[in-house]
Amino acid sequence: MLDIERYIDECSFNEKQKALFLLGVVIREIDDEYILKRVFHYLENKERLAILYNLVFEKLKALRLYDKEEIYIASKMLFDKNYKNWDLKSYENTYYIISGYCFKRR
Repeated sequence: MLDIERYIDECSFNEKQKALFLLGVVIREIDDEYILKRVFHYLENKERLAILYNLVFEKLKALRLYDKEEIYIASKMLFDKNYKNWDLKSYENTYYIISGYCFKRR
């Protein structure tokens, strides 16, 4: 997780951006076609993002990826903390999730 934290610091992500970046990291680890096909349908607003978080959580459990829970939990806590004042646009939601997804491919 140190590489991830260092990268986030270098990019000066705020908490909302960090939440989505970390979610992208987890989505990459799941590497499930079901989730990947649906990701872009859930980026319109915070309500849809909450559904995406639930789908990712269900997949983590189904695939028994317990070692990825720490990253998911950090992401979810930041999302919950900022939920009421979530103001990122859908293209920003997309950008930060893709950034996290691509980070894990390096």
